[in-house]
Amino acid sequence: MSNQAAWLAQFIDKKEGMSPSQQRRLITHIGRVPFSTDLVAVDPGLWGGFWHFDVIAAGYTLPAVELALLRAVRLDQVWPAATTVEQFVGDLRQTIGHPQAEVWLLRVIDQPCAVLAAPAGQPGLITVVWYCATTNALHAGYRTAPDRLSLPQAVAQGSGAVFATAGPASVEIDQTWLVDSLEQTSEGRSESLSVELDREILRIRVEAGD
Repeated sequence: MSNQAAWLAQFIDKKEGMSPSQQRRLITHIGRVPFSTDLVAVDPGLWGGFWHFDVIAAGYTLPAVELALLRAVRLDQVWPAATTVEQFVGDLRQTIGHPQAEVWLLRVIDQPCAVLAAPAGQPGLITVVWYCATTNALHAGYRTAPDRLSLPQAVAQGSGAVFATAGPASVEIDQTWLVDSLEQTSEGRSESLSVELDREILRIRVEAGD
């Protein structure tokens, strides 16, 4: 286990809150890490579409960062259609560094992780970013309503009060694709930790009502 992973794990396992300086250290670190580029199977909801002049079909895989972008643009439809990978990751970094960002710590498939969320700039929506200390990378980025971010096993590092006055969402997000995607993923261990993390994050989102 890396030093970063061990450091984060101690707060999760002891269910301790971070001091302001420790939280700043974590946020600064997460703001610098890349989004995972490990290959992940594309969701059924994206089959039949085009990406880089190629047709997406069953069994098609993409780097996790590209899949996260396609989910945000074509499935959730909460980012502009012309958004590039660089712009998408830039938006996630703005969320990580947002002065109102909230932080939660938890284990996902036994890996120490952090979830950050902040107002999305769209009424009633927040942007959510998932970081894994084991891989030292980002693994998910999406927008949702505050009441659909449910992390019952997480150690909250803030009050979450910033989301209490979010008001109604400006758009209706159809996230039924999450259930189809979760059913499509195979159970059991994978050779890729990124694939396992992706599946578990989908499961958490489905259970939260996304």
